[in-house]
Amino acid sequence: SGRGALNLWGNNYEVNVSNSTLKGTNDKSYNADGWNGFGTIVLEGDTTNQTEEHVEVCHVVLENCTIMATTVENADGNANIQKVILFNSKSKDNVVEIKGNSTIISNEQGDLTPFCIDNGTGNKLSITGGTFSSDPSEYVAEGYITAENSNGTYTVEELGEDNSVAKIGSTYYATLAGAVKAAKTGDTVTLLADTTDNSTITISSKTVTIDLNGHEIGFSANQYFYINANGKLVLTGSGRAYEQTPNYGPVMLRGNLMANQMSALEVGPEVTLEGWAGVFVNRNSNNNNGIS
Repeated sequence: SGRGALNLWGNNYEVNVSNSTLKGTNDKSYNADGWNGFGTIVLEGDTTNQTEEHVEVCHVVLENCTIMATTVENADGNANIQKVILFNSKSKDNVVEIKGNSTIISNEQGDLTPFCIDNGTGNKLSITGGTFSSDPSEYVAEGYITAENSNGTYTVEELGEDNSVAKIGSTYYATLAGAVKAAKTGDTVTLLADTTDNSTITISSKTVTIDLNGHEIGFSANQYFYINANGKLVLTGSGRAYEQTPNYGPVMLRGNLMANQMSALEVGPEVTLEGWAGVFVNRNSNNNNGIS
């Protein structure tokens, strides 16, 4: 414990901390004319003089740890800033991982925003597990998701059949947009849950099949599947794609400038498309080449 429970200098090393409690308390005198920040985990580097001392290319793993970031108010009611992770200005290309059953607690007005301060260059915080007093979604690794608990805390867990929106084979995705972006021609994206408030999902230069699998896809206002430039969308299974605020349609086919390009849509018999129109065909500079 201390202002910084883990304060690191130097280059090219690995630090593994497990089953430990790290508590940082920022009790420095408040400076009204300066920055009053610190972190429980600090990747430092020399910021007090003109030397070129850095902390670079280091890997820190925190597993099954309790990490606390605490501030102390002064007599005037001002509190210093204490973040969980602080990458200082001389830090570069470092990675900190939080994993396992770690617990992260902050008393900074009940908020961890931002959870991490990065004043350096090319640093990364990656979270694959733990319970947090505030939403850490910005730092959650690919293949994981943040779930809000009934007590206002957040848990990071691995994506699977029960907490994903879609999958391709055995790979799970938190959003439909993420799954479609990852899909290659010939892949089938299987919907695992209803999904709403989707932004535009563009399909071009590939064929993507979406099996609605009994679920629904809702798009926000003026958002839709956007198919152009040799893109093809195949909607199969049973389910519905719809505009939450009707204006165009849940699918927009864009005309192509080149006669050898195609925008294509194929809809299965048990798929419903609902909006101002089911499908909206939009000209491209007065061209509707290759609409199917």
